[in-house]
Amino acid sequence: MTAAPPLAAVVALASAYALGARRLWRRAGSGRVVHTGQAVAFAAGLLVVAAALAGPLDGAAHHSLVAHMFQHVALMSVAAPLLVAGTPVPALLWALPDAPRRAAARWWRWANHSAAGRAWPRWTAAALLAHVAAVWGWHVPRLYDAAMTQPGLHVLEHACFLGTAAALWWTVMAARHRASFGFGVLVVFATALQGTLLGAAMTVAGHPWYAAYARGASALEDQQVAGVVMWAIGGFAAVVAAAVLFASWLRTVERLRPASAPTPGRGRPLLLQEGAGGQVPARLPRHHAGHGREHENKHAEGIEDGHDVHAQLLGDDVLTSRQQ
Repeated sequence: MTAAPPLAAVVALASAYALGARRLWRRAGSGRVVHTGQAVAFAAGLLVVAAALAGPLDGAAHHSLVAHMFQHVALMSVAAPLLVAGTPVPALLWALPDAPRRAAARWWRWANHSAAGRAWPRWTAAALLAHVAAVWGWHVPRLYDAAMTQPGLHVLEHACFLGTAAALWWTVMAARHRASFGFGVLVVFATALQGTLLGAAMTVAGHPWYAAYARGASALEDQQVAGVVMWAIGGFAAVVAAAVLFASWLRTVERLRPASAPTPGRGRPLLLQEGAGGQVPARLPRHHAGHGREHENKHAEGIEDGHDVHAQLLGDDVLTSRQQ
């Protein structure tokens, strides 16, 4: 694969993300909607894509199945979660002109709420099936060899790997209900399991699968090492992702745990805060009655401040009201 198409795509995405983020920060405040850490994660994901598809690794992948497998693992297990962690959609939406941005924002608002709600299992199952079909389908020898000889198919292969992996990571990270975090961990391990099975099949095969790499006496050894790369590195990425999800679940449980149970008729609960002489009691602020249901629903969904879909998108109506 030539380096020009991947580099052009990376530059285009980086430029659009930067433009959208600047517009958002100019109207909503610096670091709002798209946080600095998210922008760093997105940039890191783009760098991984560029290194995998436009650097020395891509040149080595033409004659080494191990190098080609490192490309695939980098796209699916490293670049995809980093890109999703960068919450690219709000920034990319604000890089669009007004009319298409409003149309796309309506669809994205619906999709994000749906994926984070009761439809989460359906979204996750669909993303998992699509990813498994892409991984196993493109590793069928006839299709794999065709992609090696036709640049257009090769681009499509890598786009399928990265796109389906990103969709899967998006559904896993959309697990805002506390009960969904556990299922999210299971999905991550299911993803790693299918990669492990495919890698194991490549490792124990008695003959080279792919004609493009069947040259020389070391062809079978090259395939065996490539299989190890698939299941070992992919499995390690799954362990890291599962640990992150578990830590997120613990933080959510701790955040939503009631700090104290107020006694009827005793007024508002007390909160200890740092004072000149140590910790001193302070009254929690009153909440307007009209916001009670909104506050209750927000915590029922497990949505953090700054991560609500409406707050992320900050539609024109919200921005206009804030500017006024």
